[in-house]
Amino acid sequence: MGDIKIYNIKEIIEKCNIDYFVETGTLLGDAVEHVRGNNLKKVISFEIMEELVDKATKRFEEDDKVDIVLGDSSKVLPDTLSKLDGNTIFWLDAHFPGADIGINNYVDDIETDTNLPLEKEIRAIAKRIGKYKDVLIIDDLWIYEDGDWEWGTFDNHMAKHGHSVRRSDLCGGDSSFIRELFSETHTIKVINKFQGSLVLLPKNT
Repeated sequence: MGDIKIYNIKEIIEKCNIDYFVETGTLLGDAVEHVRGNNLKKVISFEIMEELVDKATKRFEEDDKVDIVLGDSSKVLPDTLSKLDGNTIFWLDAHFPGADIGINNYVDDIETDTNLPLEKEIRAIAKRIGKYKDVLIIDDLWIYEDGDWEWGTFDNHMAKHGHSVRRSDLCGGDSSFIRELFSETHTIKVINKFQGSLVLLPKNT
């Protein structure tokens, strides 16, 4: 669970001619709140936990530019992508549904795409390469890479909170698929703040 406020979203929107903002992992809706005041055609946020969808839907019910979508992003994101006819910022923050606020346990269904949907999300978004100049911000990099993260390591974080799961236990466990798909078209920057993140900006922008 990162904080989108550390990125200059307004500047990115203007510099990259962004029309849409898509988030995976709504949680409490704070990222939606942060970006919705910008000049965007639509803000779309996917959340798999129905109770969180209900709360976020109520929070933004008066904003017709905000869509809170109930569903597993690894399954429902591709259908939405086909409807986005412009450059998009993707804020990819879906993992371990409900665990960050104590609804579920981090170790539930650990081998499923539902718990770690990132690779399927990335592969779906990569199909837009060549047609749109999308921006991707990928949170919680410590799940996929070792690094000098501000908050330490994923393993230490899990141990601190009494969980036995380790990064080596996780499905995939590396981020090579991101670089394989986007290194030719995007500049990829590692951000060490919090749990670590990747920012992918289209080259020549």
